[in-house]
Amino acid sequence: PIAIMPCGAAGTTTTVGSGAPAHRRGRSGWIPRPPSQGRRRPAAVKTERRRSSRHLVRSLDLEPLDVDGWGETTLREAQEATGAVFDAGTTVPTRFEGEEVVSEADLLSQDRCVFCDLSDASVLQVRGEDRLAFLHNQSTASVEGVETGRVVETAFVTAKAGMIDAASLLVQKQSVLVLASAGGAASLAAHLEKHIFPRDDVVVSDVSSNLSVFSLLGSGSTAVMERLGLAHDLGQNRQVLVSFQGYPLCIARATVLGVPGYTWIVDNTIAVEAWELLLGLENTAPIGSAAYEALRIEVGRPKMGSELTEDWNPLEAGLLGRCLDVEKGCSIGQEVIKRVHAKNGITRRLWGLSSEGLLQEGEDILHEGKKVGTVTSACEVAGGSVALGYIRTRMAGAPFSAEGKALSVGGVVATGASLTYTDYPTALGEGEG
Repeated sequence: PIAIMPCGAAGTTTTVGSGAPAHRRGRSGWIPRPPSQGRRRPAAVKTERRRSSRHLVRSLDLEPLDVDGWGETTLREAQEATGAVFDAGTTVPTRFEGEEVVSEADLLSQDRCVFCDLSDASVLQVRGEDRLAFLHNQSTASVEGVETGRVVETAFVTAKAGMIDAASLLVQKQSVLVLASAGGAASLAAHLEKHIFPRDDVVVSDVSSNLSVFSLLGSGSTAVMERLGLAHDLGQNRQVLVSFQGYPLCIARATVLGVPGYTWIVDNTIAVEAWELLLGLENTAPIGSAAYEALRIEVGRPKMGSELTEDWNPLEAGLLGRCLDVEKGCSIGQEVIKRVHAKNGITRRLWGLSSEGLLQEGEDILHEGKKVGTVTSACEVAGGSVALGYIRTRMAGAPFSAEGKALSVGGVVATGASLTYTDYPTALGEGEG
């Protein structure tokens, strides 16, 4: 059972479900349940209890049992029980047995909905009275004064406007959740913390380990949410905090890929129940990280470490219409961004590539024998492969478009195509090459 409560109003004591404990409360709004923080026992007491335990074990001739988590099913176990396959070293399913191929066009079907475990994503929590002003100054979007319940896409950049990461800000009543790329929590938190001044009332916490993140993708996801009673008043780029079995569940009508769908941020205590709830719904099916990566490349959503590095600025990454407010006031990297935009000085931009052959990351992209770019991401799909790459905006002094062009990548023929996620100035290519 799910009950809606005001976004960020985690101070309520309402419990929903069969006697489950209410979620943790605090003055700063929803504070995801932290790892156990029990009080320390005095050393003498701990030693005495340890001796007593050892004596009991010897007297009964038994081996001590490790019963931590005894009887509990982990999310991974629940997923493996339904056909999930994990590659070595991964924490989210790579694929599912019998998984169907999903394309961007499939997600536009009104009856299509897939969901994916993105729990390797980074989630930071920013608290304090100055949190919105702080994030406004540290990112590329306009954040100051944003109302509770909004989802804001933004980017974090260096002083020279080099990309650090693109993220979603979920503005709650007394905190902001920053949903960012997998593996980037520590570096992004360090970047933000070094810009906190002594008088700033701002606290940045990494809460990734306390949460699971599920993404529902496809136009059919709205019907799925309606069956749960959660879609009727949730507009695009809006979020709501609900109580599920007594724990907080944040649901946002927004996706990392920019396609129709929803994002669930779940307390780990109820991650298994939330996942099984999705599994039990009609017209839904899970996909693994491999299928999700293919979708990411197809729509053109840039990724940290591939398309989002300090070598590229957010204008080159195609984030203009989603993450940038070019006219906002002073913020990190803003002067460089505004200057590049005013001069139409983008010299590279992202294009999609498709081929019947195998495209590989790092390969040069050639047009008529001349290098025009580099592949930044690639993966195999049914019938060939798809890729992303940065390609020059000008050749021989004239604007250059890769749309429909025959290109060569590592000796393999590929075709260039524009991307649905990215956004560029209409006069791109007329600036300095």
